[in-house]
Amino acid sequence: MTSVLLVVEDPGAITMLRGVIDVLQDTRSSTQLHIVAIGYAISYCQQYSTPHTAIIAEDGDSIDEIVEKIWAEHKPKVLVEGTSENISSPAFVFTRYARKRHILSIGCIDAFGNAEYRFRGNSNNALAFAPDILFVPDQPTQKAFSALGFASKSVHVVGHPVFDELREKRLLYSSAYCASLRQEMFPDAQDKMIIVFVSEVSTGLGDNQFRHSSKYTLHGSGLYKDRTSIVIEEFLHAIESHRNMLYTVLRLHPKNTFEELAHCIPKFNGISSGGSIHDILACADSVVGMTTTALLEASALGKKTLSIVPRIEEQTWLSSIAAGITASACTRSEVVAECNQLCTQRGQQSPEYIYSAFDALYPQDAIANMIEKIQFYAVAK
Repeated sequence: MTSVLLVVEDPGAITMLRGVIDVLQDTRSSTQLHIVAIGYAISYCQQYSTPHTAIIAEDGDSIDEIVEKIWAEHKPKVLVEGTSENISSPAFVFTRYARKRHILSIGCIDAFGNAEYRFRGNSNNALAFAPDILFVPDQPTQKAFSALGFASKSVHVVGHPVFDELREKRLLYSSAYCASLRQEMFPDAQDKMIIVFVSEVSTGLGDNQFRHSSKYTLHGSGLYKDRTSIVIEEFLHAIESHRNMLYTVLRLHPKNTFEELAHCIPKFNGISSGGSIHDILACADSVVGMTTTALLEASALGKKTLSIVPRIEEQTWLSSIAAGITASACTRSEVVAECNQLCTQRGQQSPEYIYSAFDALYPQDAIANMIEKIQFYAVAK
């Protein structure tokens, strides 16, 4: 059997690779999969009883010693890695180790954005810890990495497993089913329009991007300096005149804490955290956020989406904006205008239009696409 080592850390990487993990762990697979879990991925593997080796910062051995032990035990033919927002990620040590031993490495990118920060670590070189091969969800992401120096033939557009899952769910989420779900989840909404705001954390690759600066064109009340609070305040300001007709829901990111958003939470009608986001999105009339993948998931379900960002360059972070699927705003007047359109439903796209545009952007059968290429490279090596 061919040995494959898979290293995962952040929620986005888990979402991208969990289907691949299930297939490669099947006893009928010709591939022997060994999982290394870091950070968030440890709790995920524990929750789903997924066999794994955990790397914990407090471990006595150095990261290099741990990697060497794992490598010696499993002798992988291919290294597969999900990217993270940890600039000191142990995953980079695995990449370096694979390079020294001429073992092919594959990096999985779950979403467009921050290409120049994904593999730089603590260095100034955008490709300092880059793998040999990339799996990306769409062509805009492929172009972004090609612009950094990746050969186009080494960047494979594979789609995203979650989008395949949501395509299948479109039939499940009929009008009648969504009405029942809505009554169950948000009984107080009654006949009001439900707008879900999907939160994010104000940290990430290139942390200074997530704090107020002279480049920000949104400022909120001025009391808060983090990107998330500023955008939430602008959103709440923009919908104020429509409050009586709306039921607003704040969906927390897995890494959000109630404490960090305590100043915003009372201003929403409902709060959602944990569990699957898909039922929440299916209940919504519209979905608002920044550049979260959840806006893409909402589009996959035919929902109207709005991206509010505090800097104009962030409009390139979400592929669906350039594709004309997601509306975007980066000044207060634009936020007010776009929110007015959502609330009055003027000039809105039909679900059928959104389905068509979305399916043209993302290839189908992402898990099969990734499995095929992993096994090809494993045999080729």
